[in-house]
Amino acid sequence: ATSLVNVAKGAGLNCEAIITDMNQVLGWNAGHTLEVIESIEYLKNNNKNQRLEKITNELATSILVRIKKVSKDDALKEIHEVINNGKAAEKFEQMVAALGGPNKLLNSYKSDLPKAFYVDQIIASKKGFIKSIQTRNLGLTLIELGGGRKKVNDKIDFSVGYENVIDVGNKVDLSTPLVTVHAS
Repeated sequence: ATSLVNVAKGAGLNCEAIITDMNQVLGWNAGHTLEVIESIEYLKNNNKNQRLEKITNELATSILVRIKKVSKDDALKEIHEVINNGKAAEKFEQMVAALGGPNKLLNSYKSDLPKAFYVDQIIASKKGFIKSIQTRNLGLTLIELGGGRKKVNDKIDFSVGYENVIDVGNKVDLSTPLVTVHAS
């Protein structure tokens, strides 16, 4: 992080590094469509993952402090205001439409976004607590399922992903879903 910031600053860029926990999924979901759904639910104030909200606010605050020259507290107030009054959701929908997506995605996402043919849970095989998650292996498996590219010309299956990935520290038993897999 220090090296990257030093190179950027040496090139005249105003930047900072924000260190994040990559030892578990940032939100509840991983994979293109599932992450978009989680984002829409967040923007519509329907379902908010606190860990995802914290890092998103940290990143947005960093940008606002640098661009608008406001305090961190004022930046956070502005972020909360546009989330709560729906302006952030509205802007997201406009951006999607400008990029060729559906004009009313906030209302149509359940029917417009691709759905996986196969959806099933992986259940814990023993009782205990989640000590760690091998997130790199989850990502590599996602690629193997078609949710990412091995080669630049590989086609991505946007419906592939993981839903409701369990968190580190959660208690599990023989009926606890660890993750719901969406695949072809």
